[in-house]
Amino acid sequence: MRLNHYSTAWELFPCLFEKLANAMKLYLVTHGERNGGYNPSLTPGGVGQADKVRDCQLPKIPRPKLVVVGTGARFEQMAKHMGLDEIPRQFSPLCGSGDALESGNTIAISTGRKVPANDYIGLAGTPGFDAWKFVSSFPGRTLFCAGAEMTQALGFSSERGCLYELNTDTKRASRII
Repeated sequence: MRLNHYSTAWELFPCLFEKLANAMKLYLVTHGERNGGYNPSLTPGGVGQADKVRDCQLPKIPRPKLVVVGTGARFEQMAKHMGLDEIPRQFSPLCGSGDALESGNTIAISTGRKVPANDYIGLAGTPGFDAWKFVSSFPGRTLFCAGAEMTQALGFSSERGCLYELNTDTKRASRII
């Protein structure tokens, strides 16, 4: 490469800028189709969705350095079926718990009770909780295994078994296809 006073830093140090661009990228994968009841596991279709994310979407992002997994069974299953076992892992109920939205607009909670959704205070309805601040507190190349409660708190509707890139500057999520 021929250098002159018009050469840009990008031209001089492309590897450095590529590393910086990937350094702050955060990702979120939603759990796949699940069974009903409290702390539901993935259905066979949900396992298939995890496999599809692993085979089709995960190769399109840099290898995660950290995986933050919800505490419900379906989040752990997603991480396992996506082949993320060897990556350092942390757990947070903020990414999803065993509580689950049921038909009839009720939430199955740990006691086995089903409560009306309007009597359940989820992340999006918690005063003072800032989901973007939460995800921004993690290092770049973190992958969150989460559910609809987290995506709603982040301000976007999601599909089950999909991978998203989170842009903490614009507070937007983009589905990775």
